[in-house]
Amino acid sequence: WVPANSEMLGRRPLSGKVLEGQNIYLDVTFSNNDLRTPANIVRVSNTHDVAMIKVDLPGGLTHASMRDATSDIAPGQRVLIMGYPGMAPDVIVGRASADLFNRRSQVFTVPSPTSTEGSVGRVITANNRTQDDFVEGYFSTIGEYYQISGSSPGSGNSGGPVFDKDGHVIGLFTMGPSTLNMSYAVPIKFGMDLMNPNRRTVMN
Repeated sequence: WVPANSEMLGRRPLSGKVLEGQNIYLDVTFSNNDLRTPANIVRVSNTHDVAMIKVDLPGGLTHASMRDATSDIAPGQRVLIMGYPGMAPDVIVGRASADLFNRRSQVFTVPSPTSTEGSVGRVITANNRTQDDFVEGYFSTIGEYYQISGSSPGSGNSGGPVFDKDGHVIGLFTMGPSTLNMSYAVPIKFGMDLMNPNRRTVMN
């Protein structure tokens, strides 16, 4: 997140030099695990609110299957959102130290994921063309998103996967106030774009 490039904070427009920030370090941990692993930012999308990070682990992980559902997703389709909402209670683990130079017991906050069901209420496209010669198109004021209806998992869940009924990741949760039964997800095609090593702009 680059504060200088941001136009919104929460749902309020930014004006002037209000925010400054710098990423000093980035650690990643996994479900029900108290170990932290350093991570690096590999790519940042210049199209949407998406970034890709890389984590080096000694062993392999079970990968999630991603599917670009842009062409066939429709309102009413059931989805499952997984993540770590900030409003969920923390899971605390105490561990006795075996370090000769630091005998104090350590206390860790361990991530424990939640699952929230919902349905696609609306597919928001950046630009819809029309057959009317006098109308150039219908433009979204917020860009391209899946609007999800149902129980919102709340803030802090950003970046969590949005699964379809077959277990494919079709989106990334991005925002949704816990006080409203509505939230938004970025279509996974923007994440898959960052994973393409041969991505380039074709100039005619």
